[in-house]
Amino acid sequence: MGKKLTKYFKFGDNFEEKFAKEITQHPDITLIELVSNSWDAKATEVKIDWPIIDGLADGSVFSIKDNGHGMNEDEFFEFWTALGGDKRKNIGNAIELENKVSRKVLGRNGKGRLGLFGFSEQYKVTTWKNNEKFIFTVKKSKEKGEYAEIILESNESYEDESSGTLIECPIYGNYMGLGDLESAISTRFGADPHFKVYINNNEIKLLDLANYDKHDRTFDGNPLTIVQIPRERYNKRLSQYQVAWWVDQRCAEVNTWKQLGIPLSGKDSLENKYVFCIIADFLENHVKTDWTGFEDTETVQKVKKFVKDEISSIAKDFLQHSHRNKKIKVVKKSKENLKALNPVNQREIGEFIDVVLDQCSVGIEDLSKIVSILATMEKSTRKHELLEKLDEMDPDDMDKMVEILDKWSVEDAYTVLDELYWRLELIAKLEELVDDINTDELHQLQPLFEQGLWMFGPEYEGSTNFTSNKSLRRALREVLGVETKFEGSNKRPDFVATPEGDIWDIYGSDKLKKSKVIGYRKVLILELKKGASVITDEEIDQAKFYVKKIRTHGKLQKDTEIECYVLGSKVNPEDDEELTFGKSVIYPFTYDTIIRNAKIRTLDLKEKIKDVKGITDIGDPEIKEVLKEEQAQETFAS
Repeated sequence: MGKKLTKYFKFGDNFEEKFAKEITQHPDITLIELVSNSWDAKATEVKIDWPIIDGLADGSVFSIKDNGHGMNEDEFFEFWTALGGDKRKNIGNAIELENKVSRKVLGRNGKGRLGLFGFSEQYKVTTWKNNEKFIFTVKKSKEKGEYAEIILESNESYEDESSGTLIECPIYGNYMGLGDLESAISTRFGADPHFKVYINNNEIKLLDLANYDKHDRTFDGNPLTIVQIPRERYNKRLSQYQVAWWVDQRCAEVNTWKQLGIPLSGKDSLENKYVFCIIADFLENHVKTDWTGFEDTETVQKVKKFVKDEISSIAKDFLQHSHRNKKIKVVKKSKENLKALNPVNQREIGEFIDVVLDQCSVGIEDLSKIVSILATMEKSTRKHELLEKLDEMDPDDMDKMVEILDKWSVEDAYTVLDELYWRLELIAKLEELVDDINTDELHQLQPLFEQGLWMFGPEYEGSTNFTSNKSLRRALREVLGVETKFEGSNKRPDFVATPEGDIWDIYGSDKLKKSKVIGYRKVLILELKKGASVITDEEIDQAKFYVKKIRTHGKLQKDTEIECYVLGSKVNPEDDEELTFGKSVIYPFTYDTIIRNAKIRTLDLKEKIKDVKGITDIGDPEIKEVLKEEQAQETFAS
């Protein structure tokens, strides 16, 4: 047993009230500071024994033991009585372990040993090195002007070659639950293969930042890393914070997005899914001495502004990725309806999905149903008005076309492109049918030509200019001698089928005077001959006869124009010229001629519109991706 020696902390009369209370009221900070002391003492293991107390603190003892370098008598008195000291000034910014591994020094305030008084009015410290062991009692002093005293209880030889320090302290206040203690330690120290912490013999899993997504950045030439950690893998105690700042493998400050001024994005956004850890070792001189945050310096403010902008950018990318994944799920559920649409329609649907995902809280299932409904809706009629303007001009007059297109919005252009795609599909269907002898003119050709009146000229654009009515149909029936209704006529009453298998359509455009209908301005008649038919002067004369009769039976005025198109697979070369008589004209055309002219003009318009309006990619990228995947799977399966 060595000599008994007493020394004192010396403080002013107001120390307890002004300083000590704040230090002793935070048990988590006290324990973190003690673990930091072990770190600075080159310890590789720290073992904490923590009592489980269900009720009021009852004096149960907790202990913290490390295998650090330990202290002799002089070192202990020098170290333990130096509150507010910065170890870095004495031992440098880094220390080296026996295995040559370098470690940054953390301690810079000496508050841990004072914080122990928050648990009890006295505690015991045992420390050993170089075959000597020292036992000290540290307790509050009753002497005026002296806050605490240190008593050397014993000094004895120690045969073991090891070194370390053991602190034992009863708990009469400030007790924290075992889970809170584990959380405080695990989220305040970074994982290090040369530093392990145990609580009640269970190793605490320190936060390992190496296993998560990293965003490496540079601030004023200093490396700064933003680590993105899924919230469920981060400590629950700190989960209310979205940003944690790490300096030298220790958590220096935690913030919410709101505190940093980062825009919040909603319940499904990044701040609810991830915690960001900012590794900024270059801020070590800006950390408060008790590691409860940063000093409010200009540098810290600039770094926080920088990090705010970077996280905002990451969040934006995340939302776009999340948005895209949800959109693809919706598209996959609706792909059967979507693949029947042309690229322009798909783009419109894709934009609708984008808006709903951005602004509404609609589930994937409900949104998929809405998309399926939209895919079958009728398209805008304005496209016909725009197309009519283009059809009326010379295709070679590019300057005029550019002038017209410049007045359009991009949406106008997409609207017209939508119609052009539908027309190309209609043309493709006609190409398959017109020369096939097995084609059903009644049920296959006529519906397509009814949708394709635009092929016969600009004035036939849209569905409002030329319509069929009872008066014209009655006249057509009387002229053709068709007295009985054919099968299906109730559903499609605007055309007449002859016993020979030819199909006749008739459409009229009203003549107006002072907003009143006074007759017909123009009448369009289509005669669709059977497949493989040849148009000769006989068919043309027959058509002329019918046209004259229709003018009489239809009670048409003398100035009513009549255009009659007689369409067949072939036209006799000697009879391929138009026949004009009075206000009537008959055009003998092959199906192929009408279709090729329509196709060339449609493709030309489509490409010129895309070129003038700078439209390079038509369609929706996510819908394209899903449909392409399906096509690839079908190809592979076949």
